[in-house]
Amino acid sequence: MSFNSKKQLSFGDLYEQAKDWAQNDKPQFLEMLDQYLDLSEFIPFSFYTAYYKYFGRKREYDLESMLSAFILQKILG
Repeated sequence: MSFNSKKQLSFGDLYEQAKDWAQNDKPQFLEMLDQYLDLSEFIPFSFYTAYYKYFGRKREYDLESMLSAFILQKILG
């Protein structure tokens, strides 16, 4: 099944497709996450300020990159 088909997809269809990609086609799954998931929408402002304020250090990696790495680690397990 492809997301480009003309029929309307249910949440169950999307879940099954994502689960299939996560198990069998990890690059496609990661591409889908990158395309459709905006982590910045889920991060509270207070968390941003706490992450970047910690002792005034400049961070080598931004918050979204760190969270993406942790999510990827959990997915690939």
